[in-house]
Amino acid sequence: MGTMLKILRVSFTAISVMLLLSAGASWGEMRHDPSAGESKIEKGIKATLKVTPSKNMVDLILEDTKIGKAITEADVNAKVQMPDGSLIEKKLTGMKMGEMFSFMNSLDMHLKGTYRFDVFIKTGSKDVQFNFQYDVK
Repeated sequence: MGTMLKILRVSFTAISVMLLLSAGASWGEMRHDPSAGESKIEKGIKATLKVTPSKNMVDLILEDTKIGKAITEADVNAKVQMPDGSLIEKKLTGMKMGEMFSFMNSLDMHLKGTYRFDVFIKTGSKDVQFNFQYDVK
């Protein structure tokens, strides 16, 4: 019985080390470099939409134009018209990755064509809507 426990302990340790190493290796793959993005300003809020089709990621960076600081507290939802005409609704979740805070979600962008984004933002007492489009070639 003692030998069996030693084998289990060694196996568990080896599996744990492999999982930690694989998580560290894939961390670089989880990061994404979004496109330069398109910016618009409305009601004192600057919104920059950055799209990374290769990683199926959409980031929306919000900034208060009066104080020049990132907006980190907001309710952000998007309606996306896909190139085939279908509509998808997405809640964009706020999170900080590296030095950038953005509201993000995944979006299957395998279809070539134009993606239209209607983004609805509630922050403080402001309700703001932005419209963007992104072309996948």
